[in-house]
Amino acid sequence: MTDAPPTLTKMRLCESAFPPAEKNVETAGLGFGMLRIDVDYGPHRSAVEAALRAGVRVFDLGSMERTDRSSSAWKKFKFVREIFKDCQFPETLEFLIRGDLGQAALFQEWQALGKDNDHGRSELTPVFTYLVADPEFAIRQAADQEHAALELYEKLTSEFKFLEGLAEAGIIRDYGVASAGFTYAKEDPYFLSLFALYHGEEGSAHSALKSHTPFPHFRAVEFPFNLYESSAYQFENQSDGQSNFTLLKAAAKCGFRTYARRPLDALTNTQLLRFISYPDHHRLDLDAAVMRTFQVALAAELEVGKEIEESKSPAWAHRLKNSLKQITDPEQWKEIRRRRIDRDLEIIYASPSEPSRKMDHYLSAMEALLLAIQLWCEKKGAERNERIRAKIVSAAPASRGSANGKPWSLAETAFHLYRSVPHLDCVLVGMRSPKYVEMALGIFSLGEKPLDPDVLGRAFEAAHSAIHASLEIAENPSHPEMLS
Repeated sequence: MTDAPPTLTKMRLCESAFPPAEKNVETAGLGFGMLRIDVDYGPHRSAVEAALRAGVRVFDLGSMERTDRSSSAWKKFKFVREIFKDCQFPETLEFLIRGDLGQAALFQEWQALGKDNDHGRSELTPVFTYLVADPEFAIRQAADQEHAALELYEKLTSEFKFLEGLAEAGIIRDYGVASAGFTYAKEDPYFLSLFALYHGEEGSAHSALKSHTPFPHFRAVEFPFNLYESSAYQFENQSDGQSNFTLLKAAAKCGFRTYARRPLDALTNTQLLRFISYPDHHRLDLDAAVMRTFQVALAAELEVGKEIEESKSPAWAHRLKNSLKQITDPEQWKEIRRRRIDRDLEIIYASPSEPSRKMDHYLSAMEALLLAIQLWCEKKGAERNERIRAKIVSAAPASRGSANGKPWSLAETAFHLYRSVPHLDCVLVGMRSPKYVEMALGIFSLGEKPLDPDVLGRAFEAAHSAIHASLEIAENPSHPEMLS
């Protein structure tokens, strides 16, 4: 007796995500987000090739417009396609590409321009899914937000009509919406109703789910999904007028493909949490190291106070002393350094006058302090992620797993949970770090049995509880686990 055929949504995903020997219609597939990819960077090129050889066929190119420190979307597309052709794979590549609300007309120009510059190398026909990106931003940026909210569905309907024309002309296969708005509470001013978009109507109160839609090529939704932002699976915020559904169940009811983005990056109200393996530096007393380097940097900063004042750079040692207890996440620290501290210190380094001996000493002391804080944050991040992993495994022992005789990391545990989520078709992993690619390919190739729904529910509840506890630690300077 043969198994029942998978649904069209699952069939499409499974055929594009893995070679036939690794198909499993019960689990989510794997794709990669290329937003931060530079195809001229060797490790990025190797990561893309490894993904293709492993059977991955879904790539999110990001925005049509070039982003900082990454290749253009067209250059990324050409690069993936050329590797694909060189390896002579028989399947079709699926590309997601996005544009802001009102930019759909630019896609046709973007594709035509790319073809004109492609020198005839277009033997392989790709499959494009166009995503209207974060349309709720039109409300956030409007002076009259109430009026903008009323106009949003009308603007999306107009965009969908244009995209239907592109799909009918064969320029795109289909289209969808990429937005966190689908996961918000219904009362949130930026909430998006999937059923309202499906029916081409404003609001979500329908007497019954219709069997048709005015937009037959509207087939995809993309949204944030991770251990912290998991409302697409857990909360029934979508309504067809008769019943409430989670976003994933609503998407399945409408026959949509579902793509989860940011599986390792959670955005809280105050910071970014990354669920990856940080070095734990367990042999180093980093609390003491930070305190020692602070003492040296603070003293040096007082010695050169006038020079710092003249350079118009803040006295960062003193500022950090008063705010360090609110910084415990490595990603938060990286952003603070990149956006503020490094930029300010560069002003001093760029001074045309020869730095004094005291200034040299101060800059050296600051370098030591910044390194000590980085290591301290990494240790705190490693401890936090281990607490979260332990909570998940305690609540759901089946999620323990092992790789080469070692317990799974938090990221590997998270991917096992994602693969078990019903109606989640594809998990898009960012390719900025080649190690993420290697890890994701490894866990998705294991073919582990999906977790039972009740076990999966307990695992996500445990993750939420542990993450909220970690946020309490980070946001409470008097907490015993904070730096004393």
